[in-house]
Amino acid sequence: MNRILLFFCIFMYACSTQNIAKNNGTSGASDSAEFYYLKDNNLPLLEIGVLIKEGASLDPMGKRGITALTLGTVLENEKLNEKANQVAVNFQSQISSDFILISADGLSKKRNQLLDCFSQLLYSPVWNQKVFELKKTRVLQSLRAVNDNSEVLADSALKLSLFGNHPYGIPVSGISQDVKKISLNDAKMFYANILSVPKPVFYVVGDFDDAFKAMFEERFKNWHKEKNISGYWPKPAAINNTEITFFLKRQSKQSKISIGQFGVSSKDPDEYKVKLALNILGGSYTSRLNKTLRSDKGYTYGAQSYLLSKKVDGYIQVETTTKPENTRAVINEAINAIKRFRDEGITELELEKAKQDMIMYLIKKNETPEGRIWFDLEQKLNDAKVETLNEKIDQIKSVSVSEINKIIKRYLNEDKYKIIVVGPEEILSDLNKIALVKVKEKLIY
Repeated sequence: MNRILLFFCIFMYACSTQNIAKNNGTSGASDSAEFYYLKDNNLPLLEIGVLIKEGASLDPMGKRGITALTLGTVLENEKLNEKANQVAVNFQSQISSDFILISADGLSKKRNQLLDCFSQLLYSPVWNQKVFELKKTRVLQSLRAVNDNSEVLADSALKLSLFGNHPYGIPVSGISQDVKKISLNDAKMFYANILSVPKPVFYVVGDFDDAFKAMFEERFKNWHKEKNISGYWPKPAAINNTEITFFLKRQSKQSKISIGQFGVSSKDPDEYKVKLALNILGGSYTSRLNKTLRSDKGYTYGAQSYLLSKKVDGYIQVETTTKPENTRAVINEAINAIKRFRDEGITELELEKAKQDMIMYLIKKNETPEGRIWFDLEQKLNDAKVETLNEKIDQIKSVSVSEINKIIKRYLNEDKYKIIVVGPEEILSDLNKIALVKVKEKLIY
């Protein structure tokens, strides 16, 4: 039944996009930028944007958070936003440690105004002290709020425990002591660094013609010349022993558990195979972890495992929530489940299910023009050859059980973990029976 559903969805996807499939993304380039185009004339809509191949990794020591604060200020241009609203243009941005994505979208019949607004946003930023201070206040509030939610706290603490001072260990919004010291003049001067990251990718997706394509390239072909600006990427410290960091939540009725170790980057050719393996371990209600912790033991409503792969590095995370009295048992059972997974390997049926899940995810991701352009841009971020959806699906289909079993032994070969637990005080004695425990009341950024 699952195979029938999968083939039906692939068929429907092919039918629904047959008039788009002929228009694969096309590229162009200048000395300082790359251009990428994806035509879709089904709707009178247009999106233009730029992918900058560094993100919060640009933050210098002592000014963590300046990238996000700078862009947040640039995007709050009151006069430009009023002008954009009059022609139904919307600005959006996304910032991670790895990249910055700035875009504008609107009606294709207003394409010239869309281009003018986007150009003004990038080339003529407005530096407003009041806006800047408001952004700083909100950032500081958000950093303090990390401790209010056990799940957010556990996820954030695991990243910090694994990566430390590395960009993947620090929030994109920075750390409080640095944010407080950043001035508007600092942000204004730093903006030049953002614009100087080598080889940004400017893109157009939607309803456009060759005349607009030429105009778009003319507008950005002389983008700021490269200054060899690159991010700060220290090597994270190795995990020598299993360590537990316990965050005390005195009134908590549950324990939140996150278990992690290093994985692979999004540039690694094994990335999708690791994701298939972790789907089998803890990617669905029929996974190994859920069978052990949910079905057999009744310790939790669900457990998950996944790979969070980024441009330079990645990590494997197992997470769940349980009653405080079951915390020790859940941690031990989860670690034992990983060992059995490594030792026993997987079955053909499990692999087929994982393949179906991954293929369905990719199909859904490519349903919209915006999804298809990001599918391509993610590959460009990794400086990889842009592969089509069908090529990706063929790769997934070709993976064998023996390949995944080798992947499991290669990447889950260390019984050393960083473990984060958020819960009440009474579980501390049990945690001390598992490994060395560091006790904290708050995560302070």
